[in-house]
Amino acid sequence: MPSFERWLVRGAAFVWAALVGPAIGFFAGQRLIGADCQLSPTAGVGPAHGR
Repeated sequence: MPSFERWLVRGAAFVWAALVGPAIGFFAGQRLIGADCQLSPTAGVGPAHGR
């Protein structure tokens, strides 16, 4: 059944993109802003942000 195999591949690709894509983007963004080890909600609060 080629159509079933195509559907299965599309479903797997969609699930992978939906679950892994945002995680990769989140960690890449955290590293780009230099906060990869500061994931607490108050990490960005400081004198520059007006507290």
